[in-house]
Amino acid sequence: MSTFKRLSLLLLVGLLIISVIDDLSKQQTTNEDNRIEVRNDKDVDIAHIKIEAGDTVLSVTEEINTFDYLDIEQIKEDFAMLNPGVDADSLVPSSFYYFPLYNEP
Repeated sequence: MSTFKRLSLLLLVGLLIISVIDDLSKQQTTNEDNRIEVRNDKDVDIAHIKIEAGDTVLSVTEEINTFDYLDIEQIKEDFAMLNPGVDADSLVPSSFYYFPLYNEP
């Protein structure tokens, strides 16, 4: 085997080892802070939320808002406006969606 091939193979193995060590050293967090990001878009507060298995549009909206009463039809309309083309009844786990944040009157 030529010197160039040996050096290339050694470099490749070294980069692979460095890559694996780097990936393993990164902490994976699954806390609530990484799930929700709040934004203000055109004077409307919205939350960018990562969906978990079993979440629904209504359950997430209730979780992020503190109202005693929320209009379900209004929630569906607002969700559809923020997420065009998304079926509100078929949210995909580990995907991000926008949800409205309602301010108390």
